[in-house]
Amino acid sequence: MPGIEGKVVAITGASSGIGAATGLVRLARDRYGKLDALVSNAGVGLISPLDDLRVEDREEMIDVNLQGVLYGIAAALPSSGNRASDTS
Repeated sequence: MPGIEGKVVAITGASSGIGAATGLVRLARDRYGKLDALVSNAGVGLISPLDDLRVEDREEMIDVNLQGVLYGIAAALPSSGNRASDTS
């Protein structure tokens, strides 16, 4: 793929879980000293009629599909405390 040579990319998803993804990010940093890109590919789709009131299923879907992305981003951010918005 053009433009990706020499880059370190972590890809999450495929039933590996967010804990494994956090470990995948840590492994990339430990092995290569950096992480250039994170592809957060985890997701679940639990489908049931609303009147089934399967609240736990919907909470799991939100946790994986939304919270999982946020946890992945947090794991991928530089551990030095610097953020892209910092100008100093």
